[in-house]
Amino acid sequence: MALNHADTTLSTPLLHLVFVSIKSLALYLAILLFVINKHKSIDPNALLYVLPYILYLIVAGIFSFDGILGFGLFAAISNEKKYLCFVTFRDYLVLSSFLGIIAYLSFVIGIPLPHTTVPLYGGSMGSYINFGFTYLDFSFDGLRLCGLFNEPGYFGTILALTLIASGFNMKKISNIVMLIAGILTASMAFFTLVGLYVFFVNIYKPKRLITILLVFFVSSFVLIKTGIVPQTLVDHILGRFVFEDGKFVGDNRSSTAIDDAFTNMLKSSKVWFGYGDHLPVDQERTLTYKFYVLQYGIIGALLTWGVLLFASLKTSKCSLPVLTFIALFFISIYQRPGIFVPCYFVVLFGGVLYQNKLNSYES
Repeated sequence: MALNHADTTLSTPLLHLVFVSIKSLALYLAILLFVINKHKSIDPNALLYVLPYILYLIVAGIFSFDGILGFGLFAAISNEKKYLCFVTFRDYLVLSSFLGIIAYLSFVIGIPLPHTTVPLYGGSMGSYINFGFTYLDFSFDGLRLCGLFNEPGYFGTILALTLIASGFNMKKISNIVMLIAGILTASMAFFTLVGLYVFFVNIYKPKRLITILLVFFVSSFVLIKTGIVPQTLVDHILGRFVFEDGKFVGDNRSSTAIDDAFTNMLKSSKVWFGYGDHLPVDQERTLTYKFYVLQYGIIGALLTWGVLLFASLKTSKCSLPVLTFIALFFISIYQRPGIFVPCYFVVLFGGVLYQNKLNSYES
């Protein structure tokens, strides 16, 4: 949530402090209830789920008391509870998507819903349209839906992964709601992840593939023709998929300085353990896996991402949809490497368990 970020412009420092304090108190209460009621039913595979986070803390050289408690609690609860965590988080995303769509429509059509306008976080060009229950990003690339996340790309990535974990079943209204919200984020990650999943999972199911494509194109056509999604935003999205000079125009996750530093590191002794805190380049408001590898090296990446990949594969039942979901989750790291946060673990492990159940029902 945007309110969780210290540099957010959507609340006052006091409100941010209150939000973070309530979050911590809720965690401590959950730990207490677990100890009182569930201490005899700790998941025997708990270490499998929490080890990647512990390794991340060791590699990064940081300590987070709340983080250890939160990830430890998630690891300790049963797989059924992990599954329910994902279901609850998915319900939250569906509700915030629905409210976000209403706010987006009201702003485009001109229905007067109360809102304020504040600058984007971090000094970025543009503004937030703050409805309280959802945010819109209004900047140079048009109007984009953020949900309650701090930026539309983050919301779009999580929506894409949740849709994929849900089997992308367009018979469910909840999935259609998340699909429409994802389109309104105008996130390149959303379109890329969803497009890859739909293609690979349904490559031998032409009827299902055609149905999904029809739902997507009809939804997009209606949103564009009714003026809900402006043509300028459509042009911007399509323009990001133009391939020039060996990469997509919309691939803005890295920078020339980081690319050069990454190339130089691969030829040096720093390739294995990285530069740590003595980086030769600033992050420069970029989000790329290269910066992570620059910090922690190949060994650090293998100890964190590699162990997390092993844990997710061990949890899965190795069906094509599950393996595709896991592969796309790790592909998403390309543009958002900061996955060692609770919502990503809920989406990954909860999503794998959700897919396992879906596949069992289908079988």
